[in-house]
Amino acid sequence: MKTIDKSESKKSHPKVSRRTFLKITAATSAGVTFGFPLTSCSSNGSNVTSKNHNEFANAWIHIPEKGPLTFTCPRSEMGQGISTGLASLICEAMDYPLNLLEVVNAPADKIYAHKAFKMQGTGASLSTSTEWEHMLTIGASIRATIIHAASKKLDIPEKSLKTKEGYVIYGKQSISYQDLSKVAAKVEMKSATHKLDVKNSKYIGKYIKRVDNLKKVTGKEQYGIDGGIKNALAAVIIPFPEFGSIPLSCNDKELLKLEGVKYVLKIPMGFAIVADKYWQASKAKESFKGHWKKPGTLFSSKKYKNECKKLTKNFEGKELLSEGNGYKKLDNEIEAEYSVPYLAHATMEPQNATVWVKKNEAHVWIPTQSPGAVQPVVSEITGISREKITVESSSLGGGFGRRGEMDALRNATEISNKIQKPVKLIYSREDDMKYGFYRPYVFSRIKASFNKDASDFYWKQSIATQSIAKELLPKMISSMTPSWMGNTLPKKLGEFALLFADSMSIKEGALAPYNLKGAEILWQKTNPPITTQFWRSVGHSQNAFFVESFVDEVAHKAGIDPMKFRESRLKQNSRQLNVLQTVKKMSDWEKKKGESMGLATHFSFKSYSAAIIEVEYKESLVLKNVWIALDCGTALNPDGVHAQLMSSVIFGLTAALMGKIEIENSKVVQGNFDDYPLLTMAQTPKIHTEVIKSTEKPTGAGEPGVPVIAPALCNAIFRATKKRIRHLPVSDHMNIA
Repeated sequence: MKTIDKSESKKSHPKVSRRTFLKITAATSAGVTFGFPLTSCSSNGSNVTSKNHNEFANAWIHIPEKGPLTFTCPRSEMGQGISTGLASLICEAMDYPLNLLEVVNAPADKIYAHKAFKMQGTGASLSTSTEWEHMLTIGASIRATIIHAASKKLDIPEKSLKTKEGYVIYGKQSISYQDLSKVAAKVEMKSATHKLDVKNSKYIGKYIKRVDNLKKVTGKEQYGIDGGIKNALAAVIIPFPEFGSIPLSCNDKELLKLEGVKYVLKIPMGFAIVADKYWQASKAKESFKGHWKKPGTLFSSKKYKNECKKLTKNFEGKELLSEGNGYKKLDNEIEAEYSVPYLAHATMEPQNATVWVKKNEAHVWIPTQSPGAVQPVVSEITGISREKITVESSSLGGGFGRRGEMDALRNATEISNKIQKPVKLIYSREDDMKYGFYRPYVFSRIKASFNKDASDFYWKQSIATQSIAKELLPKMISSMTPSWMGNTLPKKLGEFALLFADSMSIKEGALAPYNLKGAEILWQKTNPPITTQFWRSVGHSQNAFFVESFVDEVAHKAGIDPMKFRESRLKQNSRQLNVLQTVKKMSDWEKKKGESMGLATHFSFKSYSAAIIEVEYKESLVLKNVWIALDCGTALNPDGVHAQLMSSVIFGLTAALMGKIEIENSKVVQGNFDDYPLLTMAQTPKIHTEVIKSTEKPTGAGEPGVPVIAPALCNAIFRATKKRIRHLPVSDHMNIA
């Protein structure tokens, strides 16, 4: 168990035909670059000597004649540690020191397409679970090929050769992988596999240092804001004052007289000021005066809440999920209303993009979760073919789903396309907060009926909210389709896909796992003008709150201890029962009799999580302890999983305690961390984490810890105060210490 306290500092080798070769065309120095198809876990691969130094693409491993090996990580590194996780798999199978491996971010290219998304992207806690076998295969095949090359070079049978930490050993002598690079480039690619063996591995399942630690502590890590295109002009945006506003005109002549200002442009989102330096553009923004066509109807989140409440009053709507025989009224029946507010992602690095549109080509530098969506967006705006658009991905200063959206890229591309010069666009914190994309507001009305001991238990729920998929799915389809299809047809396909997937994020995790006799879950679809985007754990973030909070109400009404209530109904689900009983033991629940403690358990992203939170309340709420456990199958990088759980606790507590985006007259009220606060170190409780040891296949770790936090917190508050918090955030109902 890991604890963090706020006081701490902390086989056979078949030949491969030419038809399996990938197009591999570049490197940073002479040597061999290995590439493998992402679309299967087969060990087919290719190797060619890199000749073109300007087109490093479609490759995973580069072995130079001198210097460290380089691994191109196919998933976006945004602090979650995926670059370390995938690199450790490669090194394990390749038999190369992890601390010597250079890791770089993958450029946009179809070879890096995600198996689940069918496009290049990072999200849904799927990176490790979809890549681990593939990475082992790549590493094993490279090792086999290196041994084959050594056999040729040394004229020694392969069976007499072995490897050790980047060297081929023969007798008492050795030769480095780098010294074998030229020969390896000319021999046939060997195919091999590597069995996952946690017990005997060097890196897998072990506590290892992150590959990006040194760069981060020395300030050498390149984020979107840091790097980009040399001599790029700086741009800021003046977005719409209200959702739905259309830009008309501004005081551009006045602004162009200011120091450093080069251009004042109208773009679809509003206006842009382009200057030599960022501070010049930012300063000019203070003098901006614009005219807008306002929307006919202004939106209010308070009025919207009342509308959603009315929509759910009679438990009507489109059926989302059902179980058993539907809903049946028994002797005991309770009903309650719950809601969660709009939430911002609040990434530490504000949104940004650097773009240079030329006559027939374009170059992009961007921190994004969706590199595969970049070329379609730029092509749509500029008319330049996707093949002529080069995309470099930087590391991300936080993602949480926000960097799956392309608004900064669209704006930067619009600007550069107008002036045909390189432009670095950086949102201010206020731009990011007020004109962003949000976790949607969701209102839920639930009722349950049950007999005396709650052995028979029925559930009915009506949810009112908007569709995230409505805007996102057409964009995703466009990114997945080939360039010859153009832009119109993919959008139509996306609209068609909505017929089947419109509710995909709304129903995930909405069905209680407690052996219900019958259940009906309905959706009242709303259509507010507020832009939304996936938010860490997506629909699970609200559904776990609704389910686990209301289950506590049922247990209380039935006079049953909330722990025993869940345990008795999870007997057929051994893994979820195990994580629940793990936090029970960690927290000493039985000895403390659950006093001032709340619990929750949830299944999401193919992983099981459970949490118990302990609070204290006098004049204000004090958070004392959080115990959280996760079963994510085999934890390939357990230290990374512990870090993800700690992050989930802080992220979840921030949202549950204080997070809310309010809209008045179609304007977002909150603008920065003074009115959209994050959990402080002083407020942070002791965090105790446990990663369940398992031999199951690896599953999600980045998001499953978030959904259990809000319900565990509110259930703890009830145990301490007898006050039910059904509408988040908690700060609307009591003081937070």
